[in-house]
Amino acid sequence: MSDVMLTLSDIQPHRVEGDCWIAIHGSVYDVSGFLNSHPGGKAIILRHAGTDATRAFEDVHPAELLDEYLTSDQVLGKFESMPQHLKQDAQTEHIPAPPLDTILSIAEMEGLALRRLTPKALAYYASGTDDEITKYANGNIFKSILLRPRVFVDCTDCSLSTTIMGNQVGLPIFIAPAAMAKLAHPLGEMGIAAACSRLNVLQIISKNASVSVADIVSAGPDAVFAWQLYVLKDIKATERTLAQIKGIPQIKFIVLTLDAPFPGKREADERYKAGEVAGGGPAQVWGTESALTWRKTLTWLSAQTDLPIVLKGIQTHEDAYMATMFPAVKGIILSNHGGRALDTANTPMQVLLEIRKFCPQVFEQLEVLIDGGIKRGTDVVKALALGANGVGLGRAALYGLAVGGEDGVYRSLQILADEAATAMRLLGVSSVRDLRPQHFIISIMSKVKEEPTLKEVENMESIETYAAIMAAHKPNPRGPGYIKLYILSAVIFLCSTMNGFDSSLMGSINALPNYIRYFGLSENGNASTGIVFAIFQVGQMCGALFIWMADWYGRTWHIFFGCLGVCVGTIVTAFASNLPTFIAGRFILSFFATCAHTAAPLYLVELAPPAYRGTIAGMYNTFYNVGSVFSTSAVYACHKYLADQGDLDWRIPLWLQMVCPGLVCLAIKFFPESPRWLMSHDRHDEAKAIIATYHTNGDSDHPLVSLQMSQILATVDLDHKASWKDLLDLRVLVESRSSRYRLMLNIAFSWFGQFSGNNIVSYYLPIMLSGIGITDTNMKLILNIVYSVVGWVASILGSRLHDVVGRRKMLITTTAGMAICLAIVAACSAGYTEYGNTTASTVSIVFIFLFGSIFACGYTPMQPIYPAEVVSNKMRAKAMGTFKLTAGAAGFLNTFVGPIALSSIGYWFYVFFVFWDTFELSFIYFFFVETKGITLEELDIIFEAKNPRKASVEAAKARKRIIVAGRTEV
Repeated sequence: MSDVMLTLSDIQPHRVEGDCWIAIHGSVYDVSGFLNSHPGGKAIILRHAGTDATRAFEDVHPAELLDEYLTSDQVLGKFESMPQHLKQDAQTEHIPAPPLDTILSIAEMEGLALRRLTPKALAYYASGTDDEITKYANGNIFKSILLRPRVFVDCTDCSLSTTIMGNQVGLPIFIAPAAMAKLAHPLGEMGIAAACSRLNVLQIISKNASVSVADIVSAGPDAVFAWQLYVLKDIKATERTLAQIKGIPQIKFIVLTLDAPFPGKREADERYKAGEVAGGGPAQVWGTESALTWRKTLTWLSAQTDLPIVLKGIQTHEDAYMATMFPAVKGIILSNHGGRALDTANTPMQVLLEIRKFCPQVFEQLEVLIDGGIKRGTDVVKALALGANGVGLGRAALYGLAVGGEDGVYRSLQILADEAATAMRLLGVSSVRDLRPQHFIISIMSKVKEEPTLKEVENMESIETYAAIMAAHKPNPRGPGYIKLYILSAVIFLCSTMNGFDSSLMGSINALPNYIRYFGLSENGNASTGIVFAIFQVGQMCGALFIWMADWYGRTWHIFFGCLGVCVGTIVTAFASNLPTFIAGRFILSFFATCAHTAAPLYLVELAPPAYRGTIAGMYNTFYNVGSVFSTSAVYACHKYLADQGDLDWRIPLWLQMVCPGLVCLAIKFFPESPRWLMSHDRHDEAKAIIATYHTNGDSDHPLVSLQMSQILATVDLDHKASWKDLLDLRVLVESRSSRYRLMLNIAFSWFGQFSGNNIVSYYLPIMLSGIGITDTNMKLILNIVYSVVGWVASILGSRLHDVVGRRKMLITTTAGMAICLAIVAACSAGYTEYGNTTASTVSIVFIFLFGSIFACGYTPMQPIYPAEVVSNKMRAKAMGTFKLTAGAAGFLNTFVGPIALSSIGYWFYVFFVFWDTFELSFIYFFFVETKGITLEELDIIFEAKNPRKASVEAAKARKRIIVAGRTEV
């Protein structure tokens, strides 16, 4: 700091925005660059610019705050203060207080304080917003609640000790966060802390305390402390403050204040011009972030602190219930900011009554504190009897401080403690924990109106709530309902075999001489071969146009008709006597296979309990390989034993294609419909019965049942009924930037899943084997079987790894592995083709199999999941249709072009996919979002971010920190 001595005349000219000096505590600061970042706004600084602002500053801020916001470079020199007799004394005429032990009530203490406070302090402490209806209603509601004394109860002993947020305290009374206590007394918050220490009381330190946190906690060695948090628009400043709080072990929890996102209109402040209080509202609200949301804010805060989080400012029972849905939240404070925010807002006691009536489970999951209107010990007892864990004092503590400093605060606490103990004795209660609703006239509950908005607690789909209930009331996963679910799922898994069966079937019979000879095809591939293979993708694309019909007449009917159509297509192909008929049969087969294959995972996801949804969805697509193994094994056996029996060696495998869909057809109509579909068609009772059966083993009263019902009801669109018009209305896919980003990922993954070299290997493995010297038909079929088995095992492993490692890491790693494998296959194929190197041929086979296992591990489990995860609820049906169309187009392209390319350019076709997979790797890295452990609602927030990929990675890191800290966040 410079030793230059500056006087008032030196600093007076510097009072404008670009040239602003101010004197505080004997130093002169150049705050020109700080004006726009001041949390309280620049107006308050400009008002005191060019003056000695020490008095105005120290009334509302701790001295240490200067070091937090200003640097040494901003200190211009020392300030020569004016003589004491010229200074303006801000204190009003001193009014002596009577002996504190003669003050008998909080109202009496308040009356004395109001006569002693300065106009500035009075305007700030006592004011409420607008007509101050809420300010007075906070206290008046207690007068309408009557108590029920009991007799013949030993009330000799009466203890007020209890616990608040796990901390032992001497009274069920805490000091609510009250800013700028130095306006009442020079000791400020230190005087309050010292009084709390004498009674072992909790003090919540205001974010805008006029004394530093360190000084406050040192003044109250036997008190319990928490710290109030306002999230500022400057989020980095908030994070710095949280980091400082971490270093103060006396702080036991964080109180996130939510009841003042915007300053209320307090007319007393405005009449006084609120010169010291940021132009009409407390300084903190002017810099407070007003865009806080449940998930975004709590996820962020959980990553910043390991302390329990308490939400202050809950003003409805709906929000109280919402708080139970987030494990990071350990408590709530019912508060309307002392009637200083929204006038005519609900009183905290009214909210407490609503919670008791409409969602009493809140008391079992959270600590509920109440702040507002407490004037008597009977008020304390009434709140505790209704379920509160503690009651807060705000103005009463400040008024006690104004009257008698530390002793005045102590006297206020003692008055309430004595009154509360007397009330408890007269009620026949000896301990705080024994207070119950039966201790007041229960008719007060009937005054809580049952308006439609209060009949059911507003809910949001949240895996945290599900996890919390599962932790306390987990249904037996081996119970009868779950056994039924597993059997049902196993049957539905058969729908996934259809694509795998066809993929390996056509690749296998294309190696059979009888089949090739019968239709006049070429084993090495030609245009006719390409059409036979590619028509399957054409059928898929056409079938995708009708996926929305599953919303029309139900999931099970869509699966039934799909499987029935596959059986019809199988019959046509098995009886085909010429190539056009064979191709037509394959079109029918693929069209209906798409219907069944798409509706089946939707059905499973909607029916399965959320705790097992990921496993079931992932396992579903692994049965692609079951169909593949079944197909290749059937072709191998038929060729080995029926090769000399005409065309039986290839027709029998075609007939077997209807086994799995046939079994599904026989069973599906005995299965329940999707509960979500039933709810969307107003069939609530049926949906509830199904959820009870398959989620809670038949217990319809289980909390999971009501939770799931409310979640589904909150998300279904009862007003919209599917119709033919939906076929062409695609606006929902492109209506916003986030929708377009989601659609991009949906299409990209659809294409990557079919165009990464996998279809070439799957469909044309026998041709590829011929290209590297494997010409024996039986050996080709055996290797095809082994390839399918390896892929199945790898896909099962991958279905688990995606939930452990994460989607992005798995896809990035496996895509890189696929590119490397294909590069080696291309090099080895060239070595065999150009030089006849048999070792290269063997190595090529190994890496073909390794490629297949890597693809199965990374891509196969995700194919029905990731495209559905990245789209919103209203996009999902049409987006999955887009997924199938895109996948069909990609599959058609490479299966039609594949045989031609393999016969024309050979191993150079593999080289093309090396470069393409490298492109995929880059695209995934820069654009794909992480969805592991993130709920669909959290993804809505992520996709609204400027960079969704980056936002998802940051969310995943935050989630990891939460889990490491021991919280159950999924």
